[in-house]
Amino acid sequence: MAVLNLKSCEITELEYKKNIRHSGQIALETSVAYNLRFADREKTCIGECRIVVRDKDHEDKILLRINHVGKFIHDVGELTPELKRKFHIETAKALYPFWNTALSNLITVTGLPPMVLRPPEIDEEDVVLFQLPKKD
Repeated sequence: MAVLNLKSCEITELEYKKNIRHSGQIALETSVAYNLRFADREKTCIGECRIVVRDKDHEDKILLRINHVGKFIHDVGELTPELKRKFHIETAKALYPFWNTALSNLITVTGLPPMVLRPPEIDEEDVVLFQLPKKD
């Protein structure tokens, strides 16, 4: 059984813009994208989540972007595609409480009502694997 441990997590990017001049309703939309990169020689993987919250109709009214990164170590010699897919799902679930807390706190500080993200629901067949070109 493969062991996967979270070693660190941090917010690496934060952007906030608010341009609301009049009272009224705001329809917020949220997008979440998650990627996992592997560094095979170091037995590490880096999970990166990008969260964007914006006004559905007027992007210039309100915008919040959060880039959250978690670093994991594992004990696997050779990562199979099946194991990479499992790690993708496990790391997303492990980082979810951190994303959710960061978003909730930052939204509250902006004066907007609290917001909670739904836990990630990822199926193995939905995980797409691709090889990035190696850097020299």
